[in-house]
Amino acid sequence: MNKKLSIIDVANALNISKTKVSFVLNGQSKEKRISDALTSKVMAFIKEVGFKPNPIAKGLRTGKVNNISLVMDNIANPFFADVAKAIEERAYE
Repeated sequence: MNKKLSIIDVANALNISKTKVSFVLNGQSKEKRISDALTSKVMAFIKEVGFKPNPIAKGLRTGKVNNISLVMDNIANPFFADVAKAIEERAYE
């Protein structure tokens, strides 16, 4: 079974701190004075291994989630189903 990579795994593979990896992933490398070479190295590595940050972990850390909740009377009603579908399509845009 393939284990999903974490920031710690990326940091260990590159022999840098998990904090630096986090700063690079969050686009804060310039303000935190992380070199362009290290930023490029981290970005190339995460692209190579297919790393994707865990949205649940990020939500727990930041207190923000990118979810939309929709409460409808009756989803079996074609009108409500069409409304839900339109909202979903717009959200993906």
